[in-house]
Amino acid sequence: MRTEGADVSLGQRLPRLTRLTVALVLAACTGAVLWPSLAHAAVRMNQCPPASAGGSPIGSLTIGDAVVPIVPVTYPAGGLLTPPPTNRAIGLSTRHKSLFAAQGTSVLTWHVRYGKGCPGTANALLAAPVGSTFQVAGRDGVPHIFRIDARDVVPLGEYSKRWFVQSGPHRLALFTCTDLRDGVFRKTVAIFASPVAS
Repeated sequence: MRTEGADVSLGQRLPRLTRLTVALVLAACTGAVLWPSLAHAAVRMNQCPPASAGGSPIGSLTIGDAVVPIVPVTYPAGGLLTPPPTNRAIGLSTRHKSLFAAQGTSVLTWHVRYGKGCPGTANALLAAPVGSTFQVAGRDGVPHIFRIDARDVVPLGEYSKRWFVQSGPHRLALFTCTDLRDGVFRKTVAIFASPVAS
């Protein structure tokens, strides 16, 4: 994990949008989550928080038998963009491109688990091989097919600016945590997918 000084140094080298996205992934993987009381109470009672803890869906992602709501995620008072406060939804960053933008990267993030016994419902993405497809629908319910083009697994704090390009062909970048050891996630998974022409 980077020290505060190293984070400042990294921040000085990256554009503002990339720094904000780095904060997103760090928050997701270090547990820096500001939980709404409903989700927090559910975890305390050893129950998984409902998908509704993430807010009103703006779409959904379907992979295999899993249909996962997509909800917007914004910066809370602390300034860190985090996944929705539930294992049952994916967050779409409102600071990046929309789900079906003409160009650039849409950034999504989810909790690989939300406490013991609450695995992420989007975790099928982790087992999907490069070249496989999944569907994303907006509020209108019309499905759009995306193909997984690449996957990176990196130590926490090590990110690439190319992950967050805001020009060029549209794609999705989906982030979650991995390598849980001694109660700490030590790596980040980044999955990249592009739309399949209909």
